[in-house]
Order: sequence, then C-alpha cells, then structure tokens
Amino acid sequence: MTRLQLRVDDLEWRSVDDEIVVLDLASGSYLTLNGSAGVLFRRLIDGATSQDLVASLLDEYDTTAEQATTDVAGFVESLRANNLLVD
Repeated sequence: MTRLQLRVDDLEWRSVDDEIVVLDLASGSYLTLNGSAGVLFRRLIDGATSQDLVASLLDEYDTTAEQATTDVAGFVESLRANNLLVD
C-alpha cells in the first residue's frame, strides 16, 4: 500500500485549539481543518497509508468502514487537488 506524505517545502501548519491551520506559502492559500480532517491530517504529518487513515477514523468515530473509506478518499483527493501531498 502506498504511503501518503505531506509536502514539506513551503508548507506550514499549526494547531489552534481544535483546528489545524495549513498555509501553503507557495500559493498563498490556506485551509482550516477540524474534526475528522484534523485527525487525518495529524496522521499524515509523519506519513500514513490510506488504510492507516481509515483505521484512525474507525478508532475516533462511531462510523462504518465503508463510510471511513469514502471519507478518506475524499480527503486525500482534496489534498491532492491543493497540491499538498508528495507523489
């Protein structure tokens, strides 16, 4: 299974209360992540597989494996669309 890794160049993030604020210095855009997105992002800081991310959601929330898999796929796609993952 492929390990997903956040881009490290020109990318800054900070935890602020229950949210994570991500600033892409290259594009000047930022994201605010909370809830399950925050859980997933924290797992990606050191790298994780999609399967690891699904397991994290199943550990944290009362959800099904099918829903967790769908949520992870959407989250990963959003990170890719924003050029935040290393391919």
